[in-house]
Order: sequence, then structure tokens, then C-alpha cells
Amino acid sequence: MSGWRFTVLTAVLLSGCGDSQAGVKQSPALELREFTRLGAIEGSGGALTSVAGVLPGDSVVFVLESSPARLTSFERSGTWLRDLARQGDGPGELRRPSLLGKTGELLWIGDPTGGRLEVFSSVGLPAQSYRWDVAPDSLGVRAFPTALLADGSVLAGPGSLSIGAAASGRIAHRSYYRVAPDGSVLGGLYRESLARTDYFSAGLPGGGAIVGVHPIRESPLVTVFPDGTGLAVIERPEPTSAEDAAYRLLVIGPDGTVDADQKVAFDPLPASGWLEREVARMERDMLARGGGANRDVMSALQEAWAPRRYYPPVSRVIAGGDGTVWVRREEADSDSVRWQVFDRTGRELGHLTTSAALTICWASQSQVWGVVTDEMDVPFVVGFEVQRSRAP
Repeated sequence: MSGWRFTVLTAVLLSGCGDSQAGVKQSPALELREFTRLGAIEGSGGALTSVAGVLPGDSVVFVLESSPARLTSFERSGTWLRDLARQGDGPGELRRPSLLGKTGELLWIGDPTGGRLEVFSSVGLPAQSYRWDVAPDSLGVRAFPTALLADGSVLAGPGSLSIGAAASGRIAHRSYYRVAPDGSVLGGLYRESLARTDYFSAGLPGGGAIVGVHPIRESPLVTVFPDGTGLAVIERPEPTSAEDAAYRLLVIGPDGTVDADQKVAFDPLPASGWLEREVARMERDMLARGGGANRDVMSALQEAWAPRRYYPPVSRVIAGGDGTVWVRREEADSDSVRWQVFDRTGRELGHLTTSAALTICWASQSQVWGVVTDEMDVPFVVGFEVQRSRAP
């Protein structure tokens, strides 16, 4: 393919630590109250870089970092304790982990990009390393060990996605499997249908090309419960009209049982002006990096990006530590974001408004753990109590 230049972006399937108007009015309003903060400015092992997951226990909080890879532990008061796993290719070592959970007494780290699942004992010692992969399906998509399920089987999910293959139409779905510890497939749990317009190839003068991901994506969101009790899925296709706008909430158990399958109505938020704002943002980023805005690139992107009438109703989903499902609503230009909270059957429990600067990594009806950065962009993990709002 001489003469072609590709910029390929990589996406990881399962997110680690990435409401209907009527529902918000009817469900209880919740608020967060900070009770602890983990991390350090510099120096000690408590200084954090790239938090990918948080798992709170009764006395110890585990924090997973993706680059450089590390699993570390803190007392809930904020005191750093020790590292349990670091970057490497040996047993108990990590490449670019993105998932953290605890099934029974076993702590597990999902590293689908690195093609591995590392399991540790209750005292933090390496117990098992799964490094097989599921043979490619009919479209050539492989799945890798991702999480330890509650029934003793292993969840296998896709690792990195080839954006170039998706943009060309060669990949239309990605599959999740329930797999025996030896790597033999026991059954399928979910097949994620990708939105073709989420991926694009934009030709440039002179034969170059930009391959990438649409700024406003519609493909499903899939994540795993940190206790291994299955998957939470949000399907969010663009509505054909404001009257039929609804997203689909699915909760799937480790044996494939569907605990929730319902449509949640919402008032669609028009995406008018998103293209102009995105192009302007990219131009500002180019200028901030000391370069000039490339007009050929800007024009190619505007032609390649499929139009969007509405913002997707959900931008993120978190499978809670107590079986709840936390749904982050539309991403608009705002300093705050809205969340809906559901139980495992799909019943709405409440709604919450948080700062857009807070990235929630772990949640339950009583606690939320997330990441914030200070004025120097140093990340800290913050623990919050969840309370009913006292506002009238």
C-alpha cells in the first residue's frame, strides 16, 4: 500500500475505570460527600499516574494503573501500603490492564489488550495466569480472557480493535464468551453489533488517509460486574425521531441468563453544531502543540464524519459493586454530567449530578470511588459516600 499513510486509533472493548427526563423527575436525587483521598504529589509509591480501576475493600483499597502497569494498595485513610503487580510478561505481571475485580476471595486483573487475565490470592500472591485466546469467529475477531466469573468460568472478550478494519467494514461485531479455565468455549454471552458510522477513513490530497473513530459514537457500551456476576450492556442507536427515542439496558448473568432487558425512554438532545465545535477544538489542539491547523485534514474529516442529529443518550456505563448499573447520560458542553442508577432488574433507583472533572471508577448504592486531578494534573482517587439529596 505504498503512497498511503494511516493513522490508526485503538479502542479497548470493556471499560475500566471511557436518564429519561421523566425518570430523573421521579427517582430520588442523590449526592456525593467526599470522605477520603488516595494519592500523593510525588516521591512515594502512593503517587499515581494513569488510574484504570479502583476496588475498595473493608480496610484496603486496590488501585490499578494502566501505563506503566501497576496494581497497588492503600489503607482507606489514604496511606499507601505496597505494590502487588507491575509491568512485565511473567506470571502475575501486566501489560496494559483495564479491568479490576474480586470474585469470591480471588482478586483478578483483566488485560485484554495484553491478551491475559491475572488472578491473585486474598493475600495478594499470584494464583493463576490465563493467556489463551478464543479462536477467531467468522469475521476474524479473537477474544481474550478478561474477567473471572462468579461460577468459576472465565469471561473472554475482544482486545484491541483494528480501527482500519472496522472503517473498511471488515469487522461488524465483537463477541463475549463464557469459557472454561482451560480455554474451551462453554457458550456465548453477548454479541456487540458495531455502528458502521462510528469508524471512518478520510482521504487526503496526495494519496494519504486518516483512519479513526467518530467523535460521537453509537456502538453499544459493554462492561463487566467487578464481582464476576455478568455483563451490563447499553445499546444506544440514534433514534429515527424524538417520539421513539429509547436506549436499551441489558444485564446478563454469567450463565447467559438475562436479568434485565428494557428500553428506557429519553428526550433526545440535538447535536446541532457538534461538527463545527469538534473541528474548532482540533484546531485549538494543533495550535497548542505549536503547529498550524492543517486545512486539508480538517476538510477531509468534515466530509468523512457521518452526520449526527442527536447526541447518544448514554456516554458510559458502570457495573456496580453491588449489582447496580450506573449510566452516564449525554455528553454535552457542560461542567456537570448526569447519571441514572438502576438495580440489576432494571428498576431505576435514583439520579445524580456530578462534576465533569470526576471520572467514576467504582460505584454502589452507598459509595462511589473516582479520579480527580489537581491544578498540576496530578491524579487522586477519591472516595465518596452516596446520600439522598436534601435539596427541596
